[in-house]
Formats: sequence, C-alpha cells, structure tokens
Amino acid sequence: MKISKSGAKAKAWKAFARFIKVNHADKFGMCHCVTCGLQRAWNDSDIHAGHFVAGRGNAVLFDEDLVRPQCCGCNMFRGGEQTKFALYFKKWEHKTDEQIEEYLNRRNKIVKYSTGDYLRICEEYNNKADAIISLKSI
Repeated sequence: MKISKSGAKAKAWKAFARFIKVNHADKFGMCHCVTCGLQRAWNDSDIHAGHFVAGRGNAVLFDEDLVRPQCCGCNMFRGGEQTKFALYFKKWEHKTDEQIEEYLNRRNKIVKYSTGDYLRICEEYNNKADAIISLKSI
C-alpha cells in the first residue's frame, strides 16, 4: 500500500516523539515536563515531545537537541513555555546563551524530506526507541 507524504511525516513524528520520551525517561519509565516538572509515565498521553524552537517546520521537527518531554498543558495550552524551556537548558543541560541563540536560529534552515526520507526516519527512531525500552526495561 502506498503511503502519502503527509502520512509518512506523521509516522516519522510519532516514532521520533516516542524516542524522545523513552530516551529522557528515568529508570522507572517516568518523564518530567522540562518546563513545569509534572511527572508522568513516558507513554501517558499527557506527556508530549515539546519543541524549544516553536513551530513544526522541517528544520527543527526531528532535531534531538531541541525536543524534550513536556506536559500537554505547557506544550499546547501555554505555547511551549519557551522562556522556561531556555532556563531548563541553561540550568540542567548547561547550555550557553550562544548555544540557545544557535538553537533559535535553526528554524531558518530549509530542510526538505521525501516520503522515503520520512519512512527512514520512522524506522530509525522506532529502532532507537525499542532499544532504549529494552535497555531500561520500561
């Protein structure tokens, strides 16, 4: 069955978001929202993969540096809490102002993906997530 480009993109995003959540989950499978601290299981629907750089453009969509677990409230209803996200990066990941600025500038890059690219991204991140789930036994 042939898949549309938008369908492939959706599958790639789902796999990438799954990877982000399991990668940042603790040994008990719990994720903490990087902006408010809410704790939920990595597979709870209230935990999203939130972007530090707003927008779903291809330049930042699958960027592991820019995406962390975020609760639905912070990600959807409070606009991503970019200021708190930046504070998280500085305090917990020891990012400099220059690194934060570089992250913000990534949104301006032009990145184009084909349907095949999206399907490869989906496979890559599903494999990465499966390996982490197995390693952490979550």
